Amino acid sequence: MPRVEEIVQSVATIVRFMVDRPDEVKIHVERARVGSSATFRLSVDPTDLGKVIGKAGRTARSLRFIASAIGQTHKVHLLIDINQPK
Repeated sequence: MPRVEEIVQSVATIVRFMVDRPDEVKIHVERARVGSSATFRLSVDPTDLGKVIGKAGRTARSLRFIASAIGQTHKVHLLIDINQPK
């Protein structure tokens, strides 16, 4: 069973292929204390934010679906939160 860090690297690789500035992709993992769940806090360069969110949020929804599917196969509840610059 892959560890959460390996799953994070898989999601980060997918996001890096989507953006113009792949070096700016950062994922911070926050683990919940109850049960086996983890939240990924994804941040990208502000100019790439639209590519990650997509039209009407479709790309973000797809990323969340992929993370959820990976998590289900390994009995880990995964969430992706996309940090927007303030």
